Amino acid sequence: MSVFEYNGSAIVAMVGKNCFAIASDRRLGVNLQTVATDFQRIYKIHDKLFIGLSGLATDAQTLYQRLVFRHKLYQLREERDMKPETFANLVSAVLYEKRFGPYFCQPVIAGLGDDDKPFICTMDSIGAKELAKDFVVAGSAFESLYGACEAFFKPDMEPDELFEVVSQALLASVDRDCLSGWGGHIYIVENPEGKDGLTAAPLISNRAPDLFCQTRGLEFEWKRSGFVVNESYYFAAKVNLTFNHIIWIGYFHESESLEVNQVLTHDHLSPWIANLL
Repeated sequence: MSVFEYNGSAIVAMVGKNCFAIASDRRLGVNLQTVATDFQRIYKIHDKLFIGLSGLATDAQTLYQRLVFRHKLYQLREERDMKPETFANLVSAVLYEKRFGPYFCQPVIAGLGDDDKPFICTMDSIGAKELAKDFVVAGSAFESLYGACEAFFKPDMEPDELFEVVSQALLASVDRDCLSGWGGHIYIVENPEGKDGLTAAPLISNRAPDLFCQTRGLEFEWKRSGFVVNESYYFAAKVNLTFNHIIWIGYFHESESLEVNQVLTHDHLSPWIANLL
């Protein structure tokens, strides 16, 4: 068995209309033994930039710490965040620097540029980049991910449709790979500023709501921009994968957690919530 498949993984990034999705499974294993079912493979670099790291879990965590260190140095020197293209070059350089004793990782990078155009790419363990305008995949389930994404992808998808496509592609793929699975983490990143005349939180932040989907017994987590009801309250919703009805909807204060959410009645809902239906 390849060292890249030792812990198992499944990561996919897909482009939509001025948005992108990046998703991974939740399983951490040692060959066929499952060690954890809530393992994190997708990391936030800043509000517009995420990286997913497949491969050997220990190398992935080490590589992530080095990348965070390099990005913080860049922020101190340049007083701005890295563009996705710049960050991809940084990751490639860091990997190539260790080419004689490489990190056994295959990164997937996804971000929004200054013009909110999505950027996605992947690379091998020594930093050879592969750019794409539709989707990129990595991990032990990459073969089935390729097939599912080829079947489901279409250009210029809206965030809701993109979420459903990525969810179904990930589910279909991990069902065919015994080294990955146990649900997934899905991140949808968009810039909803000015949508429906409302101000919105800038992309994904620590205060953004979590959107949970239950399907076939697996829990999916969707973290996306929170629409501001007023200056400090955000909506969260629990929906099914077909997006034909809302199961639960609530709001929470920026200082509260989802566990203390209050349930809203339909009388409290703003008209724009109907866009989720």
